[in-house]
Amino acid sequence: MKPSSDEELDDRIRRLGLVSLTKEVQDLLDEQATSLQDPHVREDAERQLDGRGRKRGLKKRWHVGGAVALASLSVAVPAAGTALWLARTGEFGDPSRSTEEDSSEWIDLTAPDVPEVVDDSYPAYLDLPPGASPSDAVEDVQRIMGRLGVDAGGSGIAQDGLIVSTYEGWAICSWFDYWLDGDDAAKAVAVDWLGDVANYPAITALDSGGVVDGLHKSVSSARDGDSAAVERGYAFWDCYGVMGEEH
Repeated sequence: MKPSSDEELDDRIRRLGLVSLTKEVQDLLDEQATSLQDPHVREDAERQLDGRGRKRGLKKRWHVGGAVALASLSVAVPAAGTALWLARTGEFGDPSRSTEEDSSEWIDLTAPDVPEVVDDSYPAYLDLPPGASPSDAVEDVQRIMGRLGVDAGGSGIAQDGLIVSTYEGWAICSWFDYWLDGDDAAKAVAVDWLGDVANYPAITALDSGGVVDGLHKSVSSARDGDSAAVERGYAFWDCYGVMGEEH
């Protein structure tokens, strides 16, 4: 299945409003974009990519490991640094939306206690399909948060609401899996869960337009038994990366 393009991922990030970039980070991104206008720089980057190998074998679902998406919902922001090597920074709010503090604390994704913070953040309301377990979700979300910190240059921060919405995204992917692998009765249960916004309140609250609507289009297709459309929904949510699958 074709993975999401960078433009599609950036679009989803903008719509969800999960990330705020400092002027320093934006300047760095602008500098990198300018450098890529040099054809010699682009050629060198392409040679490095070609050397990595792009073909991968399909692994069984529920395997932990592989590339991150949510990253179909997220990206980490490089941090200036913290005085204590702890995940919880004590800083709240999203300056891209308001100068007022909100209830979502900034988490240092490079701190050693991030796995514990992720474990503690598991939403009690999250309803998973048969065959999926909270321990599966915790392990994958720990992996995702760890990878986001690495991708941000080893010093990344993200609001803790992102952890909750990542859990919800994991659940959405697990219900897609349940529909794709299930009989008619299982498909009906999956459609009911995926169609109810109360099952993923963090994603619904953060969505500034398009993400939940797109999910519900997949749900409508699922009701009609359109497997190809459900597979496209699976790709849109980048479930291969979320579930730790290779493709």
